[in-house]
Amino acid sequence: MADEEDTLEPVIIEGWSIVRHGKVEKETRKLHVTTTITSPPLAPGVLPQADTHEADNELVLVLKESTDVGTGGWVWQGAMITANFVTDPASFATGTWMGKSVLELGAGIGHTALVLASLGAAVVATDQALVVPLLAANLAANEKTVAAHGGSAAAAELEWAPDVAVDPAVVASAGLAADDSFDYIVACDCLKCNEFVEPLAATLRAYAASSATTILFSYEERGLCALDTFYAATAGQGDFEWTELVGSSVGGGLASGDRAIWSMRRCLSDS
Repeated sequence: MADEEDTLEPVIIEGWSIVRHGKVEKETRKLHVTTTITSPPLAPGVLPQADTHEADNELVLVLKESTDVGTGGWVWQGAMITANFVTDPASFATGTWMGKSVLELGAGIGHTALVLASLGAAVVATDQALVVPLLAANLAANEKTVAAHGGSAAAAELEWAPDVAVDPAVVASAGLAADDSFDYIVACDCLKCNEFVEPLAATLRAYAASSATTILFSYEERGLCALDTFYAATAGQGDFEWTELVGSSVGGGLASGDRAIWSMRRCLSDS
């Protein structure tokens, strides 16, 4: 009888072939990313181990998923699209991410954080308290792989809130001084409904206190009009400038199921 992994039907999305609890593969011109998703549960205290047999052009990450931590417990398609984008040399020149400080919001099981760290970035991957142990375990399981590529990845708790303040421990996790800003903030498919709009916007304002910080924001349209609300709460207030990178424009340009990526920057005066 065929193994269960062999019988799963892949979902093709934006060039990715996704097999739940199987393998996730994406070819780019410079990097082949293979993410092995392990089916829970593993034995208590046992972490997945990264494959040490990497080809020169292959990055192998091993991640555990879990249904016990809500929506943060599996790889979302927005993470796949973002990983595709940041590893594409047509979008980012080779070496762009080396030494850059990155804050990821809603990092989930750590897929995007590990891809960025494997490109040489110092990544602080954050999520709510329930998700952080799983996130930290996945980062630890791939620590040697990330270090071999010149990067680092640390997990930290970060709850979005309208009155959120910068947590010095989160900033320090990237090796930054208290008054330094992250080079990049990454938010992959974090805006799932209007309930998230104000907390997410406030968190971005707090951590993107400088116009030097670039925000990469990926989104999937679910027919809830959350994107238009979020745009009004950020660009509409004059806080952020949006630039379309992948997909369609804001304001009725996305049909249900469509996905897109934008960059955002704070609009701050010199005074």
